[in-house]
Amino acid sequence: DWVAPEDRNIGMVFQDYALFPHLTVEKNISFGLNNDQMEAQRFTKQLLNWRKNNLAVTEGTLTHFKPQDGIYVYFRKFKEELVMILLNNNTSDKNVSMDRFYEMLEDKTKGISALNKQIYELSSDIYIPGKSALVLDVK
Repeated sequence: DWVAPEDRNIGMVFQDYALFPHLTVEKNISFGLNNDQMEAQRFTKQLLNWRKNNLAVTEGTLTHFKPQDGIYVYFRKFKEELVMILLNNNTSDKNVSMDRFYEMLEDKTKGISALNKQIYELSSDIYIPGKSALVLDVK
C-alpha cells in the first residue's frame, strides 16, 4: 500500500549538513560537549579499550565476595590473568584489607590500576575513596 511521504512516520537529516567534514568521527561526536562530558567520554573510551583486550574480563570466570562494610570485591580470572574490582559504596573513604582474598591472590604481590597505571602493594590495605571503584590487573 502506497503512503504519501508527508504521511510517513519518518524523518531524515542529510549528514552533509550535520557533520563537519574536516573533523574525525570522534571529534564530530564530541563537538559541543562541556569539560565534564569530555572527561566522561575519555574515561569510558579508556575503560572500554582496556576491557576489550583483557581475557580475564571477556572470557574469565567470576568469583565474588560477600560485601563487607559497604565494600564489594570480585575477581575475573582467565588462565594466569587476574583482575580485581573493588567497589566502595560508602560516602566515606575506606581502607580495604587484602587478607580475606588470599585464595584468589595466592602469590600475587601487586595490582596495577587499569586506568592510571598506579601500582598497589597487595601485602597492605588498599585505600578507596568513597563512592568509587578500583580496577586492578593483579600480578
